[in-house]
Amino acid sequence: MKKFLSIFAICLGIISWIFFSFLIILAFSPWSIIKSIDRYVLTTHSIEFSKLQSSGNALNRNLIFNNLYIMHNDRLLIQAKELEVGFSLKPRNLFNFFNIYRIIIKDGYFDGSNIRTNYSSPSSIVNFGTEISLSFENFKYQREDSIFEINGTLFRDFSRSISGQLSFLHDNQLSTIAVNNFEGSYRFSLNLHSYEWLNFIPTFKTLPIKDLAFTI
Repeated sequence: MKKFLSIFAICLGIISWIFFSFLIILAFSPWSIIKSIDRYVLTTHSIEFSKLQSSGNALNRNLIFNNLYIMHNDRLLIQAKELEVGFSLKPRNLFNFFNIYRIIIKDGYFDGSNIRTNYSSPSSIVNFGTEISLSFENFKYQREDSIFEINGTLFRDFSRSISGQLSFLHDNQLSTIAVNNFEGSYRFSLNLHSYEWLNFIPTFKTLPIKDLAFTI
């Protein structure tokens, strides 16, 4: 029993030391962590940026990328003149370790043409926080032969209620979606031109109705 407790204490000490070292590197040299992820984790991707700003405390960080380019198999996947990501670390919860609570994209681009619904991601480690804000400014989303320019903001608070407004410019037609939570009930305002809008919802991507075009 003593031997087991000794081994457990040693392992716990090693894990704590690794985590503490990770926090120090993240605070003083986030560039090296991003480059390590690029080289050893996302081996089929390439991450490039001209400037990286980091702020916050040990467990709550805010990263701002300037002139960000993410390539996948030599094809442009993500581009942003400025990308801000706010996230928190929860070392006590290994199944919910990394929580994103803010994403702000300015003059961005994302190619979703080849994204598959069965694409695996480390969802057990990376998660969206209970409270999160999303902001898009001149963000272009490409889906197959269609390009949407998205502007607006969305918020989700601790009660998991969602509010905000998004506008979609496609084929010189402007569509808007607004949602607001009032006394526990949602109010929606929709102005959508004819398109296969269900393709934007991952749940419908594998269903036959995903190609249903409708207008509201």
